[in-house]
Amino acid sequence: MNRWKNPLRMNGAILAGIAFLFLIPGNVNGTDLLFLLGTMMLLLAPVNLVVGMVRNRNKRPDGMAFIISAGLLLLLGFGTCGIGFSSGNFNFH
Repeated sequence: MNRWKNPLRMNGAILAGIAFLFLIPGNVNGTDLLFLLGTMMLLLAPVNLVVGMVRNRNKRPDGMAFIISAGLLLLLGFGTCGIGFSSGNFNFH
């Protein structure tokens, strides 16, 4: 269980910081925030994969936890991004 503390803290802090940056001005509604958080999860997944591979190569005990968290971030990112995209009014023009 100790090997999961570092990846969960790192990912939680990054995602909470991004959410607070969008919530502070107050001009983002809930569906836009879901879409943006899902996108940030998708962007964090490759970072976790690379960090996990490096830490696994250096025989650190939490390397595999970073790799598994990358897969979980992909699943959660696609889910939240899809929910936010399907329920929001996005105009990319």
